[in-house]
Amino acid sequence: MVGPELRPIEWGRRYPTGPIGIIVFVVFVIILLVIVFSLSTSITPPSTGSSLNINGLNVQSPDNACGLNGDNAGTITLQPPPGGGIPFISWGLPGPGGSVPCTVRNVSTNTPGFDLFGSFPYTATSFPSVLVVSMIPPSSFNGVLNVTFT
Repeated sequence: MVGPELRPIEWGRRYPTGPIGIIVFVVFVIILLVIVFSLSTSITPPSTGSSLNINGLNVQSPDNACGLNGDNAGTITLQPPPGGGIPFISWGLPGPGGSVPCTVRNVSTNTPGFDLFGSFPYTATSFPSVLVVSMIPPSSFNGVLNVTFT
């Protein structure tokens, strides 16, 4: 039985070599570094010189998820936690008038410049449970943050 004919790789035909190959490689590496750098800086907490002053929470929950409707007593942590991270707000669950088990499906805000996110849906199965909502705040803000849970 005769096997397939083996031919050496002909680099010059399919892959650029010489000065053109080096230029293509350098451009590829630069593009890759720009992408990695932009992704690593896309979620950054505000700098210590920012004028970020959240002086209150306005919490709404149309379906009173885990008793959170009107629970404006969330703990706001603007300094990143040890080891890095981003600012967050936390609530003890269940909130006033709530009971466990309960589920919070989503969080949102209509306060301009803020993005809120977390691990949702979140189910509290025992008391006490802690709901943590991470935030990407604007660099400058002074006022009340509106938070809506469903």
